[in-house]
Amino acid sequence: MKLTKIATTALLAFAGAAFVGQSAQASGTALSYNSGDLFLGIHGNATTTQDILVDLGPATSFTGASQTAWTDVGAAIGSDLVSTFGADWYSNSTLKWGIFTASGASGSNGDPSRTLYASSAQVGGAAGLNPWTCGSFSAQGVAQGKMLGVEGAYSNAPGVGQTYSAADNSVLYVQPLYLNGNPAPNTYYSQTYNKISFGDYNPTIETTVASVLDLYKMPVFSGSPAPAGKYEGSFALDSTGQLSYVPEPATAALTGFGALLAFMRRRNRK
Repeated sequence: MKLTKIATTALLAFAGAAFVGQSAQASGTALSYNSGDLFLGIHGNATTTQDILVDLGPATSFTGASQTAWTDVGAAIGSDLVSTFGADWYSNSTLKWGIFTASGASGSNGDPSRTLYASSAQVGGAAGLNPWTCGSFSAQGVAQGKMLGVEGAYSNAPGVGQTYSAADNSVLYVQPLYLNGNPAPNTYYSQTYNKISFGDYNPTIETTVASVLDLYKMPVFSGSPAPAGKYEGSFALDSTGQLSYVPEPATAALTGFGALLAFMRRRNRK
């Protein structure tokens, strides 16, 4: 799983022991991302003054992956979560997270224009059961515009005091939600808190930070009935802020292994 480079703004700093061989970027240099990169967003409630955006690299890195178990994708953001939301962030039910991106007007990484990726809360511990529906070219254009607005704000971030890890390919930005006392435009929070996510995903692409998110891919579809998006895999954060991912082909194997393990435990107790 290719993920390199974590960056923080001057508002936060990663624990030095977590990253070896870092190199500093010049103060004031803006963050950047590539079209089609997958983003992870985390925010709190209405009293929150910051949210977090993490660039996880190309969405296509998470489609058709061959891993057969939960895989560390290299984004360890625990110290940033503690600094931003407090030491109890993992048990804080007001913190929500979601994953999203859009392929852009010209498409990206082999995905046609207006292909959307969005997470959905996993239901009852069973993956792939809560999909979004593919939409028309015009309908998906609305959601894409809102997603690209958030991603554009990320790429225009000042990036003061960023540090990078050669071993990781994700980029983290702590967004201020207010500028000069007014709500900042194009924040992840502004597109997801107490509203239909990105104007399209009802009720939300989010769940609590201690819960699992399933990722779906929605290409443009014209006709009726519209098909469900394709389940690609599942993301989870642990209490240290480590992000893991299991791709779709592994789901059946993991489910079967879990059932077998439970059966063996019951048998051994007899």
